[in-house]
Amino acid sequence: MRWALASGLAALAVGCTNSSPAPTQTPSSTNTPPSGWVTDTFDANGYLRVILKHPPEWTRQLVPYSLHYVELLGFAANWRLGPYCHYFAGGGVNCNEPFLGSPPPGGVILSVALTGCGPGGCQTLQDVAGQHLTINGRAARRVSFRGFCGAAADASHVAYLIDDGAGQGFLDVTVCYLPTAGDGLAATADVVAQTVRIQTPGGR
Repeated sequence: MRWALASGLAALAVGCTNSSPAPTQTPSSTNTPPSGWVTDTFDANGYLRVILKHPPEWTRQLVPYSLHYVELLGFAANWRLGPYCHYFAGGGVNCNEPFLGSPPPGGVILSVALTGCGPGGCQTLQDVAGQHLTINGRAARRVSFRGFCGAAADASHVAYLIDDGAGQGFLDVTVCYLPTAGDGLAATADVVAQTVRIQTPGGR
């Protein structure tokens, strides 16, 4: 998956595996998560806290990463993820999406990141094309596209770019997946996005 549109970095998750993904429980409506969904929290070093709900088979994996202009707060997936970054014995690190491996059909990766800034400055939601929507009172954009999800080159993505109150950049909640017939994963991603809450020390 990419975090995208803003930073041009490809995002998400991971690891080589031959196991099948756990099936995702599809919501019965477009805005209400099933009662069995779990609540997850992603922290950004005291700057903000992101709270959302997702299917229980999407388990938290990996650790946060700071990659130049992107702060990756965490990942969840319904298949086993592998390391995103390779560290060299002599020093240095190489973080590259293809290292993550290819998700199996029905495999899902959820990423949560702070992005939108780069060498040329920072973007706001006004700079981003996409469907305008509001998520728990915050302006947001919904962008769907196809691209890399780990090493899979033509996967489906739904990205939700949400105003985090900082005035520059934004929160990026992205779900990438390899679809299967009737899986309802795009609808599931929409419900996950509508559960997102952002808490900041200043109450922005």
